[in-house]
Amino acid sequence: MNSLPSKYSTLAEIFLDNLKFKTTLNNSKLDWLKWVGVIPAAFGAYALSLLVVALMNWLNHTDDKFSLMFWIQKIVPIIANAVGGYYYIVAGTTVAPSYKKITGLILLIILVLISGVLIYLLLIGKEYFKAIMSVAMIVSATFAYIEVDDY
Repeated sequence: MNSLPSKYSTLAEIFLDNLKFKTTLNNSKLDWLKWVGVIPAAFGAYALSLLVVALMNWLNHTDDKFSLMFWIQKIVPIIANAVGGYYYIVAGTTVAPSYKKITGLILLIILVLISGVLIYLLLIGKEYFKAIMSVAMIVSATFAYIEVDDY
């Protein structure tokens, strides 16, 4: 006499099916926390990359215009913003539990809108170097978005 429901052939299958259900419930609760953390993770990754580069620049500071370090200090902020823009998208889409491509697009749109206003204000104030840094950030964030896999 078999008292198991018809779709199960063993007690182990019932246990595994019940385990999948509980895991799905726990993951849905965790997914909400992940969605809340998308924007902070994205901005945190950007800020952390800038902080590391600022610290490196501070440690190697020089005012000698003929020194190689002086020119490296001028180029490094552009690279830092590019790296920051890249990891802004990577961190945000990594934290997102699903719809990673759409999440990356939304993060990219937010970045372009904020940076677009910033670039406009920088160009009005004739801060061309800082505008180049913002453009580098947008370009690298776009490359990161292109690389995002929606899994």
